Amino acid sequence: MKLEDMIIVPSKDKFRFLSLVSNDDFEFNQFGLDSVMLILKGTEQLGEETQFIKHILREYLAEGQFEYPRVQTEQFSNLAVEVIQKCNLKCKHCYLDDKKANERISLSTFKSLIDQAYDLGASQVSITGGEPFVDKSIFEKVQYARSKDMRVTINTNGVLIDETKAKRLKELRVALLTLTLNGDKQSHEYLYGKETYEPTLNAIKVLKENGLDVNLNFIAYKDNLSQYIPFKSEMKTQFGISKVDAFPVSFDGSARRNLDVMLSPQEKLEHNLPDGCNQSYERGLTCGAGRTMLFVKSNGNVTPCSQLADTNVGNIYEYTLQELINKMEIKR
Repeated sequence: MKLEDMIIVPSKDKFRFLSLVSNDDFEFNQFGLDSVMLILKGTEQLGEETQFIKHILREYLAEGQFEYPRVQTEQFSNLAVEVIQKCNLKCKHCYLDDKKANERISLSTFKSLIDQAYDLGASQVSITGGEPFVDKSIFEKVQYARSKDMRVTINTNGVLIDETKAKRLKELRVALLTLTLNGDKQSHEYLYGKETYEPTLNAIKVLKENGLDVNLNFIAYKDNLSQYIPFKSEMKTQFGISKVDAFPVSFDGSARRNLDVMLSPQEKLEHNLPDGCNQSYERGLTCGAGRTMLFVKSNGNVTPCSQLADTNVGNIYEYTLQELINKMEIKR
C-alpha cells in the first residue's frame, strides 16, 4: 500500500501529514507515524488507534506495492509567486495603490521557478497577484506546478471565478483558494467597489459545489468590526467554511488616502487583530522567512515573504533561487 497526494512534514517531535490536493492537514506523534508505516506495509492485525488513523487517511491510501511516504526533508518548502501585478479592482486599501503596472511572470519564467523550487525540495507553491485570474496563462501555470506534484494554493478576490473556472481548478486538484469577503454587501463594497459582493459570493458557492477547499480573509475596519463573529458563523453554516481570518487594513498604498478604514492600535488590541510583522531583513530574520519560503514579485524581485514586500534581496533574472536563499541565510 502507498500514501498518495500527501507529504509528511517533520516538526520537532510531531509529524504533519499535509495534503497536496486539499486543505487536509493532520498532525501525529511518533506512534501515529509508526501506525501509518504498519498500515502501508499491510499489517493485518491493527490496534484500535491504528484503525482510526487508517480511517482518517482513507482517501490517501492506495493499493499497490509498499512505498515509503514522501517526506519534506529540506527546509525550503514554499514558493510564493505574484504572477501578475494587474488587478480587475481598485480597492480602497490596496497596498499597490493605483500604480499597478503590467508586470507579470511569464509562463516560461514560472516553469523555471517551479523547476528550481522542486529541485530545492519545495512541495508547495502559493499563487497571488494583483489578481491571478487576470493572468491569461494562470491555468497553464497551475497545471505545470501540479505536474511536479506540488501543492498549489491561490489567493484571489474571486470576482472572475465562474462555474467553468471552478471545474478546471477541481480538475487540476488545486489544494486551496483563499478569497476575501468583508461581511455584508455594504461593508464589502465600501472597500472593494460596487458590484463585487455578489460575484465573490457566487465564486465561493461554485468553488464549494465543485468540491474545492476555500478559506476566507475578512478585512476589518471601523464600520464592519462588529460583523466578524456572526459572519464567521454564517460562512460555516452556509458553505462549511471553518477558517475565516480577520486582518486590519495596513497603512500602505491606497489606505494612506483613506484613513477612515484604519483601526487604532487600541482597537486592534481589543479585537485581537494582528498589528503587522515585526521581522526585519536588515536587522536579521528570526522566523522561517527566506529559509522555508520565498516571495517572488511580478517584476522578479524577491523578498523573504509577502509580509516584507518592500524588501528586495535580489532578482530572479540575476540570481538563482539557491543563491537568493544563501544571501538571506547570511542575515540570520
